[in-house]
Amino acid sequence: MKSINKIVLVAAMAAGVYTSPSQAQIALVNRWSFNGNLLDSSGNGNNGALSGSGSSYVTGLFGQQAISLTTANEIYCTTAANLPTAGTADWSMNMWLNLTSNLKLAYMAGFGSPITSGSTAVARALLNYMTRCMNNCRQMMIGWNMCPGDYSDLLLAGLTNNTAAQYIASRVIWCAGNLDTTGDAGLWNPTVYIDPSPIMPYIGNNRAIWQCPADPVRVLNNLGQPVPRVRDYSMSQVFDSGAWLVGVPNGGNYLCYGKLSEIRRPSDTWVVGEEHPDSINDDAMAVQMTGDTGDAAPRIIDYPASYHGGAGVFALADGHSVSRKWRGGTIQPPVTGNPLLLGNNTPQPVDAGTAQDLFWWSSITTVHE
Repeated sequence: MKSINKIVLVAAMAAGVYTSPSQAQIALVNRWSFNGNLLDSSGNGNNGALSGSGSSYVTGLFGQQAISLTTANEIYCTTAANLPTAGTADWSMNMWLNLTSNLKLAYMAGFGSPITSGSTAVARALLNYMTRCMNNCRQMMIGWNMCPGDYSDLLLAGLTNNTAAQYIASRVIWCAGNLDTTGDAGLWNPTVYIDPSPIMPYIGNNRAIWQCPADPVRVLNNLGQPVPRVRDYSMSQVFDSGAWLVGVPNGGNYLCYGKLSEIRRPSDTWVVGEEHPDSINDDAMAVQMTGDTGDAAPRIIDYPASYHGGAGVFALADGHSVSRKWRGGTIQPPVTGNPLLLGNNTPQPVDAGTAQDLFWWSSITTVHE
């Protein structure tokens, strides 16, 4: 919301803003570092204040300060001299919000148009981020589909640490590194894992399409500045050994693929998808197949992301992208900055909505041999 006298942000649980000095833009109105106060560090003197009962400073999820609020509390600027007049100028807000699951509000980052309706602005921001994310996936699939033409139809591998995967001696991993390794420069420096990826020449060496623009997570770089992680997408285990399917060649009745020509249903086989920031580790994302006779009860192995108003995005082998508005609660854990329990340690049983989500996810993963 925007008014002549103040900017008001209303959150249910916690809100935080972090924009480093190097990220400051022309005509910056204010920048709140949340280092124990709401003093404006932009030089414009728009110092902020907390309003309402229960407001307090808390330790941020990823090391920075944050503010704890209730639904009745506000953050606002106490000086309006340098604020844009309502309805006459564009302005942007860089922020992240960590909200309770029952408050379906997205954070807005760099949203550059007059905000006259909160719900309309959020919808437009969500659509913008999802469109960009789906386009990232589409571009990734263009490059992914070109690779086999130069490598005797062989596909890039999701993992290369399992000799049971087909043709594994001749295939290369699509992206090395592990994003849950604390202190690894590869978390923020794309020259470590992203630039050496064999898919890069086929996607114009575009680093940006490895990242979902809606991902709020930041890690500290070598200068101590909060920056996005280099990768938000992981590859389906169908393109390694399929250990969690359980699938061929690791046993069971589900197919894994080592060559492009082997894929039975390209339009219903996801290749890369957004992974939850507390779940992402290596470059693969696992699904345990469910819904067919003989399958195990629905169970999450790795968690997909739900950045887009509770939806996640996947890129399929034929080159198109799809999104899924998740129905369950188990499949949408909040982002806390702490690694989620994965594999056999995920909650069991899942709620009914999550079971439906896993049926759908299985339907675009693979098929019986």
